[in-house]
Amino acid sequence: MGSAQITKRQKIVSTALACCFSILVTAVPVLAVTKPYFKTYGSDVFSGGWFNSGTSCDTSTDSKYQDPNYSDPASGFSRDDRTGGILSYAKKDGAGRSAGGASSQFGVFALGIIEGSDPELYGFYSAGAQALTAPTSRNLLTFANDGSTATVWGGKFDGSVRQSNCIPDYYSKLPSPAPPGLASLSSSTPSGVYTASAGGGTNYALNNSVVTLGLGIKITIYVDGNVFIGQNIVYQLDKVNNVPKFALVAKGNIYIDPGVTQLDGLYIAQPLSNSTTAGDIWTCHLNNTDPIHYTFPATACTNQLVINGALVAKQVNFMRVKGDVASASTSEDTPSEGIGNSNIAEVINYSPAMTIGGPFFNPTPTTGPKINSLIALPPVF
Repeated sequence: MGSAQITKRQKIVSTALACCFSILVTAVPVLAVTKPYFKTYGSDVFSGGWFNSGTSCDTSTDSKYQDPNYSDPASGFSRDDRTGGILSYAKKDGAGRSAGGASSQFGVFALGIIEGSDPELYGFYSAGAQALTAPTSRNLLTFANDGSTATVWGGKFDGSVRQSNCIPDYYSKLPSPAPPGLASLSSSTPSGVYTASAGGGTNYALNNSVVTLGLGIKITIYVDGNVFIGQNIVYQLDKVNNVPKFALVAKGNIYIDPGVTQLDGLYIAQPLSNSTTAGDIWTCHLNNTDPIHYTFPATACTNQLVINGALVAKQVNFMRVKGDVASASTSEDTPSEGIGNSNIAEVINYSPAMTIGGPFFNPTPTTGPKINSLIALPPVF
């Protein structure tokens, strides 16, 4: 996924590949007894760090770099071990092994802590791919320093030295001169690179109908501002040499409509330059910039959302409410069992279409090698 903090909190008191996530958030409770969870498949998960400035990664304590050492006295934000960590719901059995809930199929990396707590069912476990053959330790492939207590399943990967982990500045890949503007995305939009913008306090409405990217269609859209995704975006798949590619790069927030159930491609939300402002992905949100609050309509967020691709953001706020971790099990830890499972709120499936069929940025090469297959094992950096 990406590099910041992954947050999933809906409980009676308030509260990120697949690839990146950070910054502590409080998502609003919607059902007093519901503890929803998400699953990631096909890739490792990394939480913590920041975005490059050009090609440099600033890890200094006075930067915006997200790890337990981050603080911002001016805004009242003090050091917190959860910054740059993963906050979600999972459970373990009596032997301390994974027993269902939020997890990665493969490895998990976090600069902040990965919470774990039996009474509250906090947790996020790794190596879910092993769960069908034999239940494994909850942190078998969790790369972090501190997993020694009952309330921590891993984290504080920095140790005494701040690590350098920054997401590329994807928005800087915007070609010059600027590509043409795009009023909205549709199934008939031709291959190409496009730009769009949203004024202050508004969102760029990416699409208002289901978009199907046909065979070989390759589209990259750069948006200066917030983006609202109103309907599904799906690939038409056939052969390795005509795999569609879709990338959305927003210098702002990305809001996903409650009715959206499937998004294929790469979705990137970057903060504004040298700021913690924006850069969030909300998996369920209305077409506005209002904060989620206690009166947010929970009934609008009960659809499962499947991302066939990756999310990269300062922070990913998983807002769907679908099922409860109390009834989760390790039989959901493969893609075939997770997608369509009525108990999982969000599924992030890093599908083969992310790597085969050509690149996302520079999407129309005429010559050169093409990736037909790719095999990688964790740890993946």
